[in-house]
Amino acid sequence: MWQSCFYLLFVTSLFLSILASVDAKTFAYVSLDGENRIAAYELNASQGTLTKLFDVAIEAPAGALCVSPDRRFLFASLRSKGKLASFRIGDTMGTLTLINTVEGGDDPAYLATDRSGEFLLTAYYVASKIAVHKIEQGRISIDPIQTIGTADKAHAIMTDRENRFAFVPHTGPNAIFQFHFDSKTGRLTPNRQPLVSTGDGTGPRQPAFHPTCDVVYFDYEQGSAIPAFELGP
Repeated sequence: MWQSCFYLLFVTSLFLSILASVDAKTFAYVSLDGENRIAAYELNASQGTLTKLFDVAIEAPAGALCVSPDRRFLFASLRSKGKLASFRIGDTMGTLTLINTVEGGDDPAYLATDRSGEFLLTAYYVASKIAVHKIEQGRISIDPIQTIGTADKAHAIMTDRENRFAFVPHTGPNAIFQFHFDSKTGRLTPNRQPLVSTGDGTGPRQPAFHPTCDVVYFDYEQGSAIPAFELGP
């Protein structure tokens, strides 16, 4: 049975770590900069220790990782190859089995599923765009449902708790693009105010939603600050 347990890991010289819990075990998956593998660890929650389990060979170094809301699938961006890959997470030891790999575009910097796990949203750092793919039983659709040009250095994309809006911070123009998200079709449309300018030298990079309040936080990479934004109706 999948558990709704979450832990925060801080990693150095690694791209990202993602955790998924199966039965009484919690697994951490780490993409390694410059290496064609994803490393898997088991987390001991009471002691805060990691035990190395195995490596999964992949065709190119992975960047961003994300796990589906039901913790059954892991998705990875293969940035140097411009591809997106999906894996099935094993039920007992957290093993990863490749499901499929699709062409994504130049430098997919960040990916996340929507809150339902039916769509994969990707932000492209070099290609200056975002895209939405359909997910069916962990398989990524070959063609995107939608591709939208935005601006230079799109760093992330994420939907809010209610799966109604998507936000895309860009460090190039120092702006956060805002979209309505249709959770039935997966399509994005610009919000009434299509972007928020954050000011010179801020560099908005990653979002984080408050678990209960209508508030979203961003980290300002160049501005060394964490602003809080209220989510409107």
